[in-house]
Amino acid sequence: MNKLNQKQIHFANHYIKSQNVAQASKSAGYSYKYGWKLLKCPLMQQLIKEKTAENEVNKNKNPIAKESEILEFLSRLMRSQITNEIHTKDGEIIQEQPGLKERLKAAELLGKGYNLFQASEKPAADIDKVEIKIKVVE
Repeated sequence: MNKLNQKQIHFANHYIKSQNVAQASKSAGYSYKYGWKLLKCPLMQQLIKEKTAENEVNKNKNPIAKESEILEFLSRLMRSQITNEIHTKDGEIIQEQPGLKERLKAAELLGKGYNLFQASEKPAADIDKVEIKIKVVE
């Protein structure tokens, strides 16, 4: 492969956003198998590497966090992969893991983002119509 075509560049862009070969392949109109083959191509690897580096530079310039950045942060917080630096009076820096409360909040926000906690739209009991029969006994 000497040069990447528009379809292959579209695949690369979608792969960079999703980090998912199946989604990127489907979006570009390729089979899953061909998507993996494309990822092994040196030109594709170079393009992905360049665009990823470019995205990192742009991420630092843009003051507004993107969806993927927020999800990545919340995921790292939930997994305790982020530490909080505490500066003591002695000048020491202590690395503190997030507490259970912070981790639960991160998990809750992630769950809401993925609509994991939606209530069912159908009520348990159907109470739209109620029929009452009264029998008068003399």
